[in-house]
Amino acid sequence: MERILGLLIISLILLIGCNKYREIEEGGIKGAFVLNSSLTFKGYYYKGSDTNFHYFISKWDFRRDVYFKIPVKRLNVIKSFKLNEQEKEIKIDLQDKGKQEFGESEFCKLFFVE
Repeated sequence: MERILGLLIISLILLIGCNKYREIEEGGIKGAFVLNSSLTFKGYYYKGSDTNFHYFISKWDFRRDVYFKIPVKRLNVIKSFKLNEQEKEIKIDLQDKGKQEFGESEFCKLFFVE
């Protein structure tokens, strides 16, 4: 019984972790990154890439963070790193503000914040 319960818990953890990121299809990339002036919006964060996707989080103060992934072929990231590489994340923005370019798609350019 304990073994079955342990396997169930491990299965649930793996299932939740894998499905955390929602895929942004080709038509949705235009709306994935938008200028947001809400006081509760913290920003967009790049979490890393694998062979198929780039992973991002849009963070909020009083709302649930939104996890999404974009196919590598739809977004050119200049300096990518592996997903979950030491829990690293980089804040990015749509506004240039004289910062280095992070990447671009056919719909937008993204820039490093710091």
